[in-house]
Amino acid sequence: DETRARVKEAIQETVARYEKRLTQVKINIETKKTDVLTIGFNLEAMLARHDTVPVFFHSQINPSGRIDVKK
Repeated sequence: DETRARVKEAIQETVARYEKRLTQVKINIETKKTDVLTIGFNLEAMLARHDTVPVFFHSQINPSGRIDVKK
């Protein structure tokens, strides 16, 4: 949907602007039907100087604004 696309674009732009150590960044937005106010996303990328080193993070933003990041 439109909101997911806008969130995905904002995350991609932010990573591109501020995290130069990552290349080939892919964002996958996740939403839960049971909790529509929480949004999660996976970030997959490669380290810029080591194209063979993958990076993966799962982040979740709760309605309170709290952000949880897991690797």
